[in-house]
Amino acid sequence: MSYKSGQDFEKELSERFHSRFPACLISSTLLRSRGCGQIDIAYFSKNRLVLVEAKSSKNIGPSAYQMKRLRSSQRFLSLILDIPVNLTISRK
Repeated sequence: MSYKSGQDFEKELSERFHSRFPACLISSTLLRSRGCGQIDIAYFSKNRLVLVEAKSSKNIGPSAYQMKRLRSSQRFLSLILDIPVNLTISRK
């Protein structure tokens, strides 16, 4: 499948995951206020929360700084929801 932009890829992933699993909407304002990274896609699966970072490039992943912020989001959400949280990177 060809994607015009990263937003198209993120939209396709969102439709794929959210058609199978309950979505979780997470306020980017809340995460930023805590120094955490913004989450592209989040859903619940088997008593855990799955966070997905969508990358439209096959060759370029999240920077070390972005990964630090995403890991902060992962820890924060696990703490407040009291469930395991997994972080995955999805590339097109």
